[in-house]
This record gives sequence, structure tokens and C-alpha cells, in this order.
Amino acid sequence: LYVNEKKCKEYDKNSIIFKDLNLDFIIEEIKKHSKEFQIEKYFYETLINKEDVLYRQEVFNDLNDSKIYDALNLFSYTMQKKIVELEDNKGTKFTVLKQIRLKQKITDYINILSKFIDNTKDLTIKSKAINKMINYISSYLNSDNIKFIINDMKIIDEEMAKVKYRLNFDNGILKIAKHENEVLVKDKISQTLDKYVLDDKLTFSLNYGQTADYILGQIYSNISKYYPDEFKHLELFDKHFINFIDETIKELVNEIQFYISYINVIRLIKPMGLEFNLPKINESEIYCIDGFDLALALTHKIRQLKVIPNSFSYKDKERIIIVSGPNQGGKTTFSRYLGQTFYLASLGLPVSGTSSSIKLVSNISTMYEVEEDSSNLNGKLKSELIRIKDIMDNIGNNGLLIMNEVFSSTSLHDGIILGKKVIDMLNKKNAYGLFVTFIEELSNYNETTVSMGSTVDKDNPSIRTFEILRRLDNSQAYAISIAKKNNVSYEDIIRRIE
Repeated sequence: LYVNEKKCKEYDKNSIIFKDLNLDFIIEEIKKHSKEFQIEKYFYETLINKEDVLYRQEVFNDLNDSKIYDALNLFSYTMQKKIVELEDNKGTKFTVLKQIRLKQKITDYINILSKFIDNTKDLTIKSKAINKMINYISSYLNSDNIKFIINDMKIIDEEMAKVKYRLNFDNGILKIAKHENEVLVKDKISQTLDKYVLDDKLTFSLNYGQTADYILGQIYSNISKYYPDEFKHLELFDKHFINFIDETIKELVNEIQFYISYINVIRLIKPMGLEFNLPKINESEIYCIDGFDLALALTHKIRQLKVIPNSFSYKDKERIIIVSGPNQGGKTTFSRYLGQTFYLASLGLPVSGTSSSIKLVSNISTMYEVEEDSSNLNGKLKSELIRIKDIMDNIGNNGLLIMNEVFSSTSLHDGIILGKKVIDMLNKKNAYGLFVTFIEELSNYNETTVSMGSTVDKDNPSIRTFEILRRLDNSQAYAISIAKKNNVSYEDIIRRIE
């Protein structure tokens, strides 16, 4: 996941931004595609270097090849299963059974690694990350340690080939004996059974409900008593290699699923006619074309509803997008889409839309309107101001703040003053922002602000289009559209007077 050492900004998974931007829902949906793996932590560690982002993007480009995708996915799932089995084997009750299974599972473990290398030999893999992984596994398989283990297991196989035993079931009693290589009587079954009558041998009862492990465990434990020398090597093997799993390979298996699980979510959404792209990482150009709220798309997929894509951009000196317009017009959804785009891009993931260019921001903060808490004696406005003060103290240079319907509890005059104050503070920190607000006066405050608005059908203002568009002069645009619809616009009234 990283070019060299790990360099990232770690977010607290309980941070309000995950709820505000619906990132918590998105992460949960991604995890559903990789339940056997521990990938959640990766989604709270955003990258701070462009180099690391491009490093991950190369992997996604490779995984567009179905053969590369299948090879990595197969390796990840089969290896994870074997790792779990190796860990679970430590808890096996019967010592000899545990030793036998450890040797078999290590054999499977090495075979899975070898199979992966074989499966990738003829593939055109360009990403440094996957090639680095293949080289690591190849070197691991060719290491002296693995060669020693393989040779050791061959010796154990030869020793185990000498182990021969007989089992006889008699009235619920299982009798075990060392096999003395007698010539079997083949003419009659009864004669064969008579040949192997066991007296005074190790026995145990078969009771209802006993597991296969219980039966096998006792069989192997008793057999080992007949062949102490042959089983001694197996015992030493177990002591030496019980913690055999390579930690780097264990981590690689999880890291592969970071990519695979996200691709599986993309595959769910693409049939809806929605697109994804790998964003350019750019210091001077920020935009996303025809993107959407990923959480909304996932829920609409289930409900078979259409998602309306939207675009955003920060041009020239623009730093703050002011979004206004009628309620229920998609403004909050738009704010989430913008926040998700910045966040997912900083993980090195594809983002929604046909094309995009995103800057890596130092920190993402959100402030969405919440219901007033009666236990909070500060009151709603004061609580908002305290939160903004805390955000501004921690946002850092080149941060991003998304505010949704804040200052709605105060007067328009005070809201304008407070809104302008926040814009000034963001500008001083060279930060970016998006405000969803009823205060349209903020949209033309200075050269850093840009106006966007939710739109309605031009023939019927009661119908929302859910399109959020740039507009130069949006003052009272929604009110004017309603006035025209009801024939009470300025022009209508003047005409009647005349």
C-alpha cells in the first residue's frame, strides 16, 4: 500500500466526518465484500504523498485486466483460508493430530504461493506494487528457510510411510494395533476379519456426538506410541515451525483485498450507467465531472432508482463553493459527493465521475446542522461557533471544510457576518470550503467564492432536477421562478398596472 515506509494521516473512525459524508456507510458496504479480511483500518489512513496515491492507482489500472484480478483474488482468498487454518490448528486438543495437520497446512501454504507465482508468469503487470509483491514471494520461496522446510517435510513423509496400523470396530469399540504386514486373506470377508482379531490392544469407545477430530486425535495419539521414533521428527517439526506464517505475506493478503473489495463495489454501481475514474493529483486544478454520492448510488441500486450526476470545480482563485437553492433539491447530497471525492482520492481509490483532478488536502472537516440539544446550555448558535473555532484551530493549511445549513438559527444579517468571517479564516489558511446555505449573499463575497445552486424544472418549479449548477447571479432565482409560474413576477405586475 505504500511506496516505502507508511506515511499517512490517521482519522479517528468515530470522527463526525464519516457520518456527515456517509463514508461510514460506504466503508461498511466495502467490508461486506471481504468479510474474511481485516481491511477496515486502511480506510481511515489517508495518504499525504502524491507518490503513494499514484502507486495505488497503478494497481487499479492493472486490476482492470481480468486475469490479473482473478490471480490476485484467488491467491488472497486461498491464502487467507490457509492462514486461518494454521492459526486455528494451534488450538487442536490432540497433540499428534495438531502436529500432522501443521505439516499438511504448511505444505498447502507453500503450494499456494508457488501456484500464485505460476499464475502471474505470463501476465503483463505494470504496477510497482504487484511486481514488488511477486518478487518478495519468489525470494521467500527460494530462501534457505523454505528449502530447509521442504526437505524436512520430505524426510517426515519417508518416516510416515513406515507407519502402518490396523483398526477394528466391534460393538462400538474401536481397536487399534500395529500392522505386522501379515498376508491378507482375500477369499472370504469372514476369514479376513478373523485374521485381524485384536486382543488386549489400545481401545476407546465411540460415543454419539463425538467429532471427527476427537476420533482422529485418539487414533493418531495411540499409533504414535507404536512408532515413537518416526513421530519424534514430526514433534520437533511442530515445535520449530508452529509460528510459521510470514507476517509480510499475511499483511499482503489483506492489502490485496483493499483493492479487490473496492473494485467489487464499483462493479455493483457501473450497471446503473455511472462512471468511475482515477483522479489526477494536481496542485492547481481541482474538478470532478459527472460524479455522484457513492452512498446514495448504493442505496438507489437496491431501490432501482436513478442517480443524477453533478460536477464541481475550483477555478483560478476560487476556494469556497456556496451552494443554495430550494429545499430537497440535492444540495446536501452534492456536499457529500464533494467530500467523498476528496477523501476517497486521498486513499488512492477511483472516484465517481468521468474525469477528475483533485488536490491532497491536509485535513477534511465537516459541520452539518444538528438538532438543538436541550441539555446543552450554550444554545444552538453558540455551540456552532464553538465547533467552528475548534475546526479552525485544527484544519491546517490546505484543509477542506464542508458546512451544511449552519447559522440557520440566527438572523440573515448575523448569518452574513458570520459566514464572511469563516470565509476570511479559510482564506488565511489557504483552505478550501463548500457551504450549503440559505445565505446567497455569501456567493459573491469576494474572488474566492463561487455560486452554485440546485435547480428546478423551468416549466414547473415544484419539480426538482437534482442538478447543481454554477451560476453568476443566482440572487432570488428560486423565488423568481415560482413568481413566474404563478404570474406574479415583476413583469406580470407591471403589465397589469399599465
